[in-house]
Amino acid sequence: MKKIKAVLLCAVLVSVLLGNGQMAKAEIGTDEKLVVEEAIDFVDDEGNVMATFIPYSEDDPAPDKSARTTTHSVNFTVFAYEKCCSSRVFVLKDGHRIDLNIVINPQVSSNIGLYNHVTGKYGWPAGGLSSSVWNGYIIVNGDGDYSLAFCNNTNITTTYKGTYTL
Repeated sequence: MKKIKAVLLCAVLVSVLLGNGQMAKAEIGTDEKLVVEEAIDFVDDEGNVMATFIPYSEDDPAPDKSARTTTHSVNFTVFAYEKCCSSRVFVLKDGHRIDLNIVINPQVSSNIGLYNHVTGKYGWPAGGLSSSVWNGYIIVNGDGDYSLAFCNNTNITTTYKGTYTL
């Protein structure tokens, strides 16, 4: 029993250290939304920064609807502990902006990221940061053929709904 408690304590400490204090608590079935409130890098499995997500704020609000160029709908269902990417592929240049307004239901912590079809790598939020609301924009770091990616970190099926604008 003492070994189990020690392992659990170590796991909690590691998650706090790796999460850099940015994780928030969101339990399945609650009305609490877990929202990203500061810029976070999307990194691949080698630690390379693929993009940066910046949440909208009072100083950096969402663009006016008339300023948007191409808007696409998101309606994905992702099973427990699965990841996938959109079949829609975009050729993007370094510095390109993708605006997001996506909600995950039920309100559980899951990730939105990018998939680079050229390198075959996913880019997820650094430190394992998750959210149930992704309302902000991604700045792409490097040229490539990209798709939005979705990762369900829970043991229940989740739905991602909303829009993204190029």
